[in-house]
Amino acid sequence: MTTRSARCFFFYLLGFLLVLPGCSKSGSKYQCKTDDSGLIPIKIIISKFPHAFVSSDATSNSGTGSTVDFYKPYYVFDIKESFYKIGSNPFDKGSVVGWVRKNDALMWSTNQAIQFAAKSPSVNQYFWVNKNEINSPRPNFMLKGDSRDYQYPFPIIASEGSKFQVALDYRNMDGTDKGAAIGWTQELRMGDDAYGLCSISKAEFAARIEALQNSVQNLKQDKSDDPVREILENVLKLNIGSGTDTENKSFNVLQLIGKLAPIPVAQQNPADIRRNQERYQRKIAVMREYLQNSSNWDQYGFGTIPIELVN
Repeated sequence: MTTRSARCFFFYLLGFLLVLPGCSKSGSKYQCKTDDSGLIPIKIIISKFPHAFVSSDATSNSGTGSTVDFYKPYYVFDIKESFYKIGSNPFDKGSVVGWVRKNDALMWSTNQAIQFAAKSPSVNQYFWVNKNEINSPRPNFMLKGDSRDYQYPFPIIASEGSKFQVALDYRNMDGTDKGAAIGWTQELRMGDDAYGLCSISKAEFAARIEALQNSVQNLKQDKSDDPVREILENVLKLNIGSGTDTENKSFNVLQLIGKLAPIPVAQQNPADIRRNQERYQRKIAVMREYLQNSSNWDQYGFGTIPIELVN
């Protein structure tokens, strides 16, 4: 089978291993479910073509008559037996559209994706369902070298070193079968074979801009004794709730920040940050311009964020 990758938008990876989903962390600003750290909202991708049916509760006989489109991402607000309760905004329970069957969705627990580099029409990208069969002569899926799908990102489900397990949409050669599946890549060289991408909701991106702006403003006014820690704490509080006790010595800011998209201020000392205030302000201006451009967001409020905006 050949792949047709998503017309969707997903997240950057630098050797990040899959974090299994857990319950939302107490005090988290996310209203949906998150991983155990409370930093990564849990999502699903609709895998049934051309759409999945929505139920009003977690039963098979409570159909609402509405549907959700194939390969669209949604946040998970609850899980019961064979169903996911899904919505479009991780901060708003009011965005819930209903329940979908687990069999009609793929669990996606990272905020990361890769886009493959189109090298030449004769160079194909292969995928294997079983990780132990990577590089075997019989791959399960193939992205042809001349495919237009090289322009689309592939959501990352898990990784092992430089190998990635990704979600992909596929169809067979005669077009009689179409759906979504999960497959492993060969070892990839980031920046050569593939590129890292960040996917985020508009609401999340706006909140990150606000956190960065507030921290930089405090630096400009010389209000912070430890500006590096302050910026990290502001971003963490934004994601896991203002009730977090960051003064507690056991609260490992640097460890938790590794769960988030990389923020370069974490690697700089206070003098470096103050010298680069103007550069950060220019970056924030670019981020705000990107946020305000409606063409960067789809009808569900998702968009692909250029890596330079979060790195």
